Amino acid sequence: MARKNTSNLDNQISLLDMMVSESPEYSEEKPKENQEISENVKDDIEQADEHSHPKTSKPAKTRTSISTQTLKVVKAVYTDTVETNWEDLFDGFDRLYAITFSSGIEFVNKVINKFSYAEVVFGCEKIIANDIAAIMSVQIDSVQRLAKSKSAGNLANRLNDGSLQLYVSRDTKSHEKIFILESADHKHVRVITGSANMSASAFYGIQRENIVCFDDEAAFAHYKILFDTFKETCSDNVSYKAVVNTMDKEDYLKENIEEVPVFQSIEKQKYIFLEQAQPEDEIEYEIVADVKKMQELVKPIMPKMPVKANRVVVAPEPMRVFAKRYSETRRVVAETVKEFPKLHIDYDAGTMTFNGENIDLNPNLSDVTKNIKSIQKFFSGMDYFYGDVKQAKKDYFKYMTWYLATPFMAYLRYFASRNNYDTKLFPLFGVMYGDSNGGKTTFINRAKQSNSARRNTPHGRSFFCRHHSHKITPPYLC
Repeated sequence: MARKNTSNLDNQISLLDMMVSESPEYSEEKPKENQEISENVKDDIEQADEHSHPKTSKPAKTRTSISTQTLKVVKAVYTDTVETNWEDLFDGFDRLYAITFSSGIEFVNKVINKFSYAEVVFGCEKIIANDIAAIMSVQIDSVQRLAKSKSAGNLANRLNDGSLQLYVSRDTKSHEKIFILESADHKHVRVITGSANMSASAFYGIQRENIVCFDDEAAFAHYKILFDTFKETCSDNVSYKAVVNTMDKEDYLKENIEEVPVFQSIEKQKYIFLEQAQPEDEIEYEIVADVKKMQELVKPIMPKMPVKANRVVVAPEPMRVFAKRYSETRRVVAETVKEFPKLHIDYDAGTMTFNGENIDLNPNLSDVTKNIKSIQKFFSGMDYFYGDVKQAKKDYFKYMTWYLATPFMAYLRYFASRNNYDTKLFPLFGVMYGDSNGGKTTFINRAKQSNSARRNTPHGRSFFCRHHSHKITPPYLC
């Protein structure tokens, strides 16, 4: 299966290469306006750059190495340690401003429901290369995660009435956790920082965290400036439209690439600046599979962006060129590459979909009874073999039980590893081997049929009588 996935992805990339090389619009000999920035555009970039990085009298410096960059350290005075809970920690305030590196959406929803107004910046949870293709891919993934949560409806309603603003980071090195609380009259302020993300594991005391709390105006002012600066320069607003449409259709942003938050920011602000990536041998990147697939689709057709003072300048014009290429790419890929079946289980919402269609998890009792009788009939048909039938039935039943549970194995292994259980109890692969004509092929076909939407066809006496001369052998399972 992995090999087949790789092959299909290679086919997609090959298609992109073919389009880039053969289409006049995507030819290597780019139009003059794409080869260099016009004088007006250069002036705009100069002005925008001066606004975000005012000039000083100091001479220009060469790029600072990773090992010599300065650290900003907040000096604090220890006063006390108290025992409390997350609700008391966040109670008594009206406005929340938060940056969280990773998060549990359901817990985020519980927290923001305590506030009449909230702004939340979701940091870059997945470590990726610092380029626009990777950033777009992660942002699509982040919005999809929001839209699939049980709290999506409430989050969307608050986005719609303006009492909530959500942002996704474009700073791939963001690891900040800051929670700034303020009363409506500004008489009470609080800053919560440390190692805790906005998640139940962190604030329910499930895992050890270092939580620091400031209740003074000086700390509020300092961290509010940090928050506002990060929000304005390193993140992009998630629109109500993007969330609601992704709730209705998971791939909405992939099909409407102009609605991706960073794309919207580029259109509104005229330019954004990205730190130029460090050499590949200096930084390790962990690319999550689903994000990497999208990134590899986007990167070959992304126009080359100009670099100024070691920063990549991303402007609307090349992004519009990209959007046109992307639209054509998706059309070609959809026509030539068949999408693999996709089973999605949302454990929080208690739902399951197959290729985007909901699966009924509350079947009629009569249908359940019919399937049970079909399985019983299958196993009773084994009586027409000779040999150790009893042991064979026992082993085949164990294998079928495991096989029907395989869609949940990854989830079970995740919780097993977090609670110090042996993950070998939840195997991802099963191997069956034994003597020929021992019933293995018939059993596998029956098991596959039981685990699909195909109608269950009972195999009883009429089927097994044809094989009465064969000796059934208990399979070797591993």
